[in-house]
Order: sequence, then structure tokens, then C-alpha cells
Amino acid sequence: MTGAEASSAKSSGAAEAPRSEPVPDAPARTVDESEFGDRVADTLDDVADSLLTDGSVVDDDVASLDDEAVTVEAPNRPATTKRSGKPVTASPVLSLPRAKHPEAVALFIHGGEVNASIAMYRGDPAYLRVIPFARDVERRSHGRIGGAVLRLAVRGWNEPEKPAVQDARWALRELRRQYPGLPLAVVGHSMGGRVALDLATSDEGDDLAAVVGLAPWASDEYEAEPFGTTPFLGIHGRQDTVTDPAATADLVERITAAGGDARFVDLPGWHAMLWRPMRWHKESSQFLIDHLLRNGSGAPDGR
Repeated sequence: MTGAEASSAKSSGAAEAPRSEPVPDAPARTVDESEFGDRVADTLDDVADSLLTDGSVVDDDVASLDDEAVTVEAPNRPATTKRSGKPVTASPVLSLPRAKHPEAVALFIHGGEVNASIAMYRGDPAYLRVIPFARDVERRSHGRIGGAVLRLAVRGWNEPEKPAVQDARWALRELRRQYPGLPLAVVGHSMGGRVALDLATSDEGDDLAAVVGLAPWASDEYEAEPFGTTPFLGIHGRQDTVTDPAATADLVERITAAGGDARFVDLPGWHAMLWRPMRWHKESSQFLIDHLLRNGSGAPDGR
């Protein structure tokens, strides 16, 4: 996030920046992975301030996610505490949908860093940022799509182990057990978008009904063919300096050229999705409704 965006979010007390401020086009750029963690860290406090200030996420909402959480047979991972760096053990936490009888389920995965062993906690801004997306799709679909939220064990992508991908695979297995036969989708922001892409191009993604990347950490290492018939939506802010909008657009173009179903949405704003956030929510939710529900509508059948 740039200084202008952070200042605007804090001074207005809302997640949306003033409409009167122009948003200039930004040139395409290549994201240096060595800078990725630093740039993510620079946005975290602003994300938390904006989400908690405008009411998108409140403490009770975060606490209720833990009440709905699944931790059975969750993998344990070595980690460190944020403040002291003390060695600890961390596990992923999967919060089940609030929707009582969903017809489909979407798994939401937050962002992180390239390399980090810090254990995630329930107030982590990266985690907080995806909660409104899960709530939004449940609201717009009238409870027909359930939003499950995964809190990863640690903050880092951490090649070659990729614990975030392992955590997501565990979460998908649990959702398949809890909701047998229902269509599943994966939605990931930033590093979580890279997790979603990794799943979509592996055997784990064979039965996914849709994949959404929110400002995803994309690259040309992802081949287009493995997406097959799995619909993919890439949404990116054109002022993003953390992950590369051009890489997302290129992936969508390659999937489409290979005969796949992919769409790119170019929005004004930065990486944290705080500029007109409801546009991000609406695009993501409507895509899920269109591809997960039988009648392609958020309204119950027959309405």
C-alpha cells in the first residue's frame, strides 16, 4: 500500500478512499520476490486499522470463527512467535461456514510472505482481510454458498516445503468430509492466491468448481492446461506494487488461449483491496454464485 492510500484509509475511518481523489494508471511491473515480504509487512497495520474501524470485522466476529473452527487432525508445524521469536508449534485452523445448509462451499485463504516462520494468530491483518469476502458470498447467495476461512499455521510460503499448500490440502479434505458431494471453490488473496493456483494445477484441484485469485502472487511457472475446465477469476488492483497485475492478466490470457474458462478484472487500487472494497467483494461473490449454484443466482431456487 502506498503512503497516500494508508493516509486516506486512516483519516476517513473507512475502508474506501475518497471518490474525489483520482487514481492514476500504473505501468506493468515485475515483482521482485526478495521485496515481497517487506512490502506485505508494510500493508498489514493499515489493513487491520481499516477493517476494524469501518466495521467490516469486529472482535466478536473473529472470536466466532474460532468457535466454528475445526482442528481435528490438523498438522503441527514448527513456528516462532511474532514478538520474541520463541520456538512454538502451530497448526492451521479451519472455520466452517455460518450457512446452515449450503449447496456449495468456498474456501478462503489469506496472504503471507515468501519466507517466514511466524505463527499466524486470529488478529493477524492478513487473516482479517479475507473474512469479509466469506461473509459477503454467504449474504449475496442467501446462504446457498458457505464461506469457510482457513488460518494458515505459519505466515510464509517457505519453498520447498510450502506448508501453506499442505494446510490448504488438509482443509479441502476436511470440507469434503463435512460437506460430501457439494461443489467446492478456492479463493486466495496474495500468497493465498498462489496457494489457490498451486491447488488448481495439481491433482487436488481436479474436482474444484471454481478458483478465484485476489491480487494473487502469480507467475509464468503455472501452466494453463492443468486448469482444464475449472473456471478461474483473477482480480487485481492496477496500482499494486506487491504482486504483479500483468502476471495475473497473462495467466488469464494463457488459460483462455488453451481453451479454458478464465476472466481478468482490472480494478483501481492497491494490494490490500481497501479502495472501494465492496467492488472486490461483489466481483468475487458473483463469480462464485455464477459457477457454484445450479440456477446461477444468489436467490433460492424458484424465486
